[in-house]
Amino acid sequence: MAKSDSPFRWFDSSPEVIQLVVMLYVRCPLSPRNVEDLAFERGIDMRHETVRKWVNRFGPMFASKIRKRRVHANGAAAGGGASVNASLVRPLPPMRQTQPQLRLPSWRPPGVDQNSAV
Repeated sequence: MAKSDSPFRWFDSSPEVIQLVVMLYVRCPLSPRNVEDLAFERGIDMRHETVRKWVNRFGPMFASKIRKRRVHANGAAAGGGASVNASLVRPLPPMRQTQPQLRLPSWRPPGVDQNSAV
């Protein structure tokens, strides 16, 4: 892909940095400010608003690439549904039958009968 065709051509940051920031935000339960702090620890100085803009702009593009890789990794055609390898599917374990619960009386101190008389 030539530089003029790249969706990153208007940005000063490298595509790897943009992808790292977007994936941190999407894959981990982090706020844009948390992603900003993590990026700063790695030497990337940016604002949390930049994180939000990059997620809105590049998130769908990265998601479609991941979906395409998943479909091809499963061995299905690009336009069809994903096939499942039967050797990888495990049967469900047998269900346990529940035993009726024994209802125990509430605890009373010694010397107190069921009518609370001493």
